[in-house]
Amino acid sequence: MLATEGSIVQSAASAVCDLGAFKIKLDTSLADLGTMVLGVVAVVALIVAWRQLSAMFLQHRANTLLALDERWENEPMLSRKAELYELIAALAQNSRPPWLELTEAQRRDRYAEALENMRKGDDVSRRNYQKLFQICGFLETIGHVAKSGYVPIGDMFDLLGGSILLVGSVFEPHIKRLQREPGGDERQYANFLWLYNRIQQLEEGSYY
Repeated sequence: MLATEGSIVQSAASAVCDLGAFKIKLDTSLADLGTMVLGVVAVVALIVAWRQLSAMFLQHRANTLLALDERWENEPMLSRKAELYELIAALAQNSRPPWLELTEAQRRDRYAEALENMRKGDDVSRRNYQKLFQICGFLETIGHVAKSGYVPIGDMFDLLGGSILLVGSVFEPHIKRLQREPGGDERQYANFLWLYNRIQQLEEGSYY
């Protein structure tokens, strides 16, 4: 009888131990499951946040491009561009030898000479010179925007690549001359020249 009671007690004790072990395993499993759930929630939250940030970046990028394009296609830039085209047309018309027979380097020399004459000319010429440089000021802003990474340089190429190449070919030699003059500043229109250089590289397929 005592043996039987002892067996019962031993069995009960064993059962309690097994139950305790099971509870520990269950608690451990629940803790692991909770950690996994928290991990999944954190990953999902990161994905959602990343998508929201990406959408915000794309919207900011689109808004910036629209604002730049609007400024380029409206006053005073429209008038400044018309004046630039008039300058180029006058140089081409009065060119000897004919304009189309000149090399790109020779044309750039003609642009630089014409701008220098305007800078040192009468009051009207100097005012016209200053007006033309409003184009460079605008492209200086675009260069800063692109160089700072607010808008990819490829977007600038797609939006204004042809215009930037034209304006750069007209003004680059003259700007570099201004930078080299006594009292000149190498930072003068540096962002515009940087932009022009990058657009040239994209045009030639050498920018990565």
